[in-house]
Amino acid sequence: MLFAISILWRLALPVFAQSTISCPSGQIDMLDMVTMDATDSQGHQLRGAFHMEGNANPIYITLSGDNTNGKVYYVKSGSGHPWDIHLYDGSYIYLWITERGGTSAEWNDVYAFKKFNWNNSDFTLPFVRRCVKPGDGVTSNVQVPPPGNGSTSTNFQIHPAKGDTLTNTSTDCTPNPQPPANPGYSTSQLGWVVVDVFPLQNNVNLGGNLTSISMLPVSYRYNCASGTPAINTDESHGGCNDKEEFDYNNTYGLVQWTHWVWTGSTGGGWGNGTTIGTPANRAVFNKLVANNGLGAPDFKCF
Repeated sequence: MLFAISILWRLALPVFAQSTISCPSGQIDMLDMVTMDATDSQGHQLRGAFHMEGNANPIYITLSGDNTNGKVYYVKSGSGHPWDIHLYDGSYIYLWITERGGTSAEWNDVYAFKKFNWNNSDFTLPFVRRCVKPGDGVTSNVQVPPPGNGSTSTNFQIHPAKGDTLTNTSTDCTPNPQPPANPGYSTSQLGWVVVDVFPLQNNVNLGGNLTSISMLPVSYRYNCASGTPAINTDESHGGCNDKEEFDYNNTYGLVQWTHWVWTGSTGGGWGNGTTIGTPANRAVFNKLVANNGLGAPDFKCF
């Protein structure tokens, strides 16, 4: 019971944001939004000591780097994998690494992964700008083309290659490479990607410990036919087949994730592929829980 009281005490305190870059007036540094704060106002450690849990897998957030270059790890179990790993610099936060797929074998293989990469660069799928004025349609909007249309791209590698047997060993990182005809991995793409950062929502009740919080929605649409589908209109289809929304809180980082698919143009809308308005998946991270030594990133390939 003393531990539970301690958690509630920490939640009640204001917290200090980590060091960030200086943004123009009216803009926020998105690195501050997507990560859990390092400490609270009393100097007690948050990030690295606590993580968020809810109705799905836990999220352990680790930040590696300085203000202008580094990685953000979203670790999805106490064992250190699977993960989503973002890169960042002084201009953008980039999507980079995720688990290979949704099967149990892929989820548990620490050597199997997908990686956004184009022309041997990992900084190719910008997710959000570092400095954003939510909802302005300029700094809040990012459009990324399919391969062949510029220096950015939605191209990604699949390690090991499709059809290869998972071994849960280092050979899964780049199995049996025979370049240039067979690089040892498969590639795919997401068509056009369109990201919009929408205005802050206040007094949101996510249950658990988060019954009245502010939340910043980031809409991530992919498998789009073009890069200009009704910018800043969250419910617009715009030729996109999938939409995910990442909801961030300035203190705790990611607190909710939702995925919809397009149900069809005739009388259709965003849904789960069958029922309009019903998400295919929704995860809420609404409980602050001590790490107890778990959740350190475990990515073995490089």
